Amino acid sequence: MKDRFNRKFDIAISRLRSSYLKTSEEDSFLDLVIGIETLLSDENKGELTYKLSVRVAVLLSEFADYKPLNPYEIFISMKNIYDYRSAIVHGKAEKDIEKSKNIKLGDRNYKTKNMAEFFLQNLISIAFEHKDFFSTPGKIEELLLNNES
Repeated sequence: MKDRFNRKFDIAISRLRSSYLKTSEEDSFLDLVIGIETLLSDENKGELTYKLSVRVAVLLSEFADYKPLNPYEIFISMKNIYDYRSAIVHGKAEKDIEKSKNIKLGDRNYKTKNMAEFFLQNLISIAFEHKDFFSTPGKIEELLLNNES
């Protein structure tokens, strides 16, 4: 039987792969977000958008090889990714969905789907070397708070 990390890891890779096969941009995007959620969510109650945004920001700023964004920009981008996901899943008006398709950071614009893909690819890569953060996602907050002291 697979341990929890391997199951989560397999789902994340499967969702990334599936996102490449979808013809609908929204379906592809939802696969990417499911992959991120699978890797970084836990059983603890709490504000999921905030928790995922913090965890992605900490892991990517700490361990990603390529860092085009600072931790705050990663945090804001992940919040925008989750807003776009919610707009799609909860059947928001087309104008709200359209507004969420891009992330503006300063004078730069990014496609929300491309940012989600970049995040998931990097999280999968980081998971190879830092399995403990994905087995117990609460350790990510521990890393953040220990780095602040």
